Amino acid sequence: MPSRRWKCDRSLPVCHKCLSSGSECLGYGKLFVWNQGVASRGKMMGKTYEETNKSKKRIVSVKHPIGPETNNPRFSLESQRHEDLPVNVEVEEVPRQEPEVTVHTTLVDPLYQDLNPNSRYYLYHFVTQICMDMVIYDGGPGHNPFRDLVPATIAYPTLLHIILAGSAQHVFNISQDPITPSTYQPDKRPCLVLYYQSVSRFGGPMKTSYADALLAKQQALSLMAKSVASLTPANADVILATILMFINYDLIESGRDKWRIHVEGARKIIERLDTPPYLQQPMSKLRLAVLSDFLVFFVIGSTFTFSTARLLIPETIDLGPILQYAETNNYLSMPGPLLRIMAESFKLEDTRKHTSDDIALPVQDQLGMLLKAALDFDPAVSTVIH
Repeated sequence: MPSRRWKCDRSLPVCHKCLSSGSECLGYGKLFVWNQGVASRGKMMGKTYEETNKSKKRIVSVKHPIGPETNNPRFSLESQRHEDLPVNVEVEEVPRQEPEVTVHTTLVDPLYQDLNPNSRYYLYHFVTQICMDMVIYDGGPGHNPFRDLVPATIAYPTLLHIILAGSAQHVFNISQDPITPSTYQPDKRPCLVLYYQSVSRFGGPMKTSYADALLAKQQALSLMAKSVASLTPANADVILATILMFINYDLIESGRDKWRIHVEGARKIIERLDTPPYLQQPMSKLRLAVLSDFLVFFVIGSTFTFSTARLLIPETIDLGPILQYAETNNYLSMPGPLLRIMAESFKLEDTRKHTSDDIALPVQDQLGMLLKAALDFDPAVSTVIH
């Protein structure tokens, strides 16, 4: 039975009717875009595209012919060329235009050209969208520690694969939304619009994003054991960042409690950070970003699930800089005083033998002090201070 034919709506970068119906769009080939640049050959070599559009004008003064006794071939040729023109006529010379076709490459760095087109786009998607969502304010190069991790993917394949996995899963999630507005969603999501605007340069929408995510995650898991076994003071922060990317992948994929496994794995590395040679004074921006995200995920996740696990970060590590960084940079923007109160609650000892037993009086006093501190917190005053 022949497939149903759709009337193309000529939308760019993809036909909305074909995309919404799941059909393969056969109406578009490669889209070539005229671009501004410098001519590489021809008479206009070395000049800009704008210069080729500017007409050159020259004044031709035609004098009275001297007569047949003139034997100058050049003069004869010029006379024949302009013999029908009046005196002082502006002759417009339009140079031959040789437009250039710009081929958009996915990544300029040749170190990434060995990746397939899908992987190159997922890395681009991580840089342009996911990194922005992982912080409160994205200040550009040098101000987002997660974007600054991209050059490290060359030396750390585990980090590369888990970044690709998270990006592919994010692409799969946002591509499930309808491309056309509906009653329940009158406006298109900005991340979806940006996705369709940028993916056309990489060959069109990613139809295998979910399979790509699972494959990249499996490759990252297979390499993770080797990475942890080769832990050194030089790569400790990068390995912690890799584990953090596993947590972000689980949150993007389902949001369930699978992230706990990765937190417990990171605990053994974090416990080394307060002793030489792993100790940093002061902490690097990458370590602050990683530890603050770990702390926020652990405290909030354990609080809402009534977990009694011990605090993730050892008491010998100063929580002040970590809490301040978490408040001003973590995308959850948990106020530092409240986050500290929640973190202090993990130090309370559970002396009960059964859940029906009463809490010991010293523990009740400590718990009352924490609750009073939480009630005394004034968001307005905290906002003015920061």
